[in-house]
Amino acid sequence: MWEEDKPKWITLRNKAIKLNLINIGIIGTMGVILDSIFLRDSTMSTSIPEYSTIFIHFFFCMMVEGILFYVFHKVGHLYLYKYHKIHHEFHVPTPLATTYFHPIDYILGVVIPFAAGPKLLAREIHILTLMFWYVLCYEG
Repeated sequence: MWEEDKPKWITLRNKAIKLNLINIGIIGTMGVILDSIFLRDSTMSTSIPEYSTIFIHFFFCMMVEGILFYVFHKVGHLYLYKYHKIHHEFHVPTPLATTYFHPIDYILGVVIPFAAGPKLLAREIHILTLMFWYVLCYEG
């Protein structure tokens, strides 16, 4: 796109930077703060869980995230397209496009699916597994 229509690319890039700052900087930070203050249910045990337990809990979180992402993506196309269509403005994958969503679409399609698995496991998930989930899923 940037080779074909540079002014359009610059406009899209600037919108993407703004939405990325809102989504990651504000919504993401608020989510982490609220989670750490009000919703922390993971086990703070000093014993490390079995590898199989870590794997099962991590796999569970992956499945929940995948299913909810699919469901909310479908809902975005069917019922909330005026918010969801923003994420389809990028036609070439770039780092800026990864979190280029309307904030409502970001909360429904990214934050909730990402957080649902650990919340469903509640006190069953160990803090070590939770850290693996946060780092490997969010950063991967």
